[in-house]
Amino acid sequence: MGDRKNKISRGLNKLLNSKKTNEFFQNDDVFVGNPSMRNSYFDSFYQAQLTEIAYSGQSSN
Repeated sequence: MGDRKNKISRGLNKLLNSKKTNEFFQNDDVFVGNPSMRNSYFDSFYQAQLTEIAYSGQSSN
């Protein structure tokens, strides 16, 4: 489980750090710290996943 959290955390950090403007504070581990901030990270991650799924569905048609 710990390895899974680390992979998710690295993925979220990569996603968030790829943007030029970032509304979130830099944090090495989204599983530590403010719970509301953690929820914001997850919301962004889920939205990015849904966007990617929608885009990949359109490109396969």
